[in-house]
Amino acid sequence: MLRHHPSRSDLQTRCSTLAILMFASVAVVGVVSGNAGASMCADTSIGRVVPSADGLRVEQTSVPALHAGDILVQLNSHRLQTCADLAEGLSEARRNKLGTLFLIRRDGEVEMALVPAPVAQAAPAEPTAIPPPPVPTSPPTPLSRADADAARQLLAEFVAFGRDLQARQPLPMAQPWAQRVEQLRQRYNSQQARGAAVGLIEPILGYYETVAQVLLYKETVTRERRDIRARGDVVLEYHSNSPVPAWVQRYPFLRPSVLQEPDIGVLRVGESNGQWLPDRAVALLLDRAITEGTALSSTLAAGAPG
Repeated sequence: MLRHHPSRSDLQTRCSTLAILMFASVAVVGVVSGNAGASMCADTSIGRVVPSADGLRVEQTSVPALHAGDILVQLNSHRLQTCADLAEGLSEARRNKLGTLFLIRRDGEVEMALVPAPVAQAAPAEPTAIPPPPVPTSPPTPLSRADADAARQLLAEFVAFGRDLQARQPLPMAQPWAQRVEQLRQRYNSQQARGAAVGLIEPILGYYETVAQVLLYKETVTRERRDIRARGDVVLEYHSNSPVPAWVQRYPFLRPSVLQEPDIGVLRVGESNGQWLPDRAVALLLDRAITEGTALSSTLAAGAPG
């Protein structure tokens, strides 16, 4: 009986096939292991946070106000359901140098945990071995009914104002709306002393203050074109030094209001203006203020003791 001895080319082919199979197996294992770790939220600056059936759970943290096992319910005005919600809330706090006020669920109770914004320290003239003071933190405190009621009462005014503006869109004039936003600011400032929970409303108030700024800007730019102010499809030109880019940078959800960004070409002298929909920006701001205000009110109602 004759035996077949594989040629050198056959052996090379078999080795190549085996190598491909091994590489594919390693790749599959890598994909599976990568997916297993993909559920952890990206670097959050507060520690290791993972989504769970109960919500965003803190697994490890160096922040004194938070403990492993805490469920993050809300950050400032951002209701936390996904890692993206947490990332957006932390990014906004860093961008605007705000403290981070969390609503957390711990052992079945809803509490507040405040991490103040770091205070900027002047650089010393000479190197020093003395470490800088730590960023102060506040331990979680139970959410009292009085705190929750004060915040919810103010939220009701904010949401009602937003719905009033929505019903009157497009808004051709800045007044009396800018004046009413200033009154909301005064009302908010007077209520802050009644409880820490009122501080959660600050970002929502920021939406309304931006609405007032947009209306004033629109009125100024269209001062000689009163015939187009009442139209909801007004397209305004803007340049990179106008306040529009700053508004979009602060609130990325305003990007749909930008039709075309300013362009500085290589061979062009100066820049070509961008195009922007001010009434679309106002609508987006109002929708965000009403949605987040309503969600925050529900969270406060559910978290405060009876």
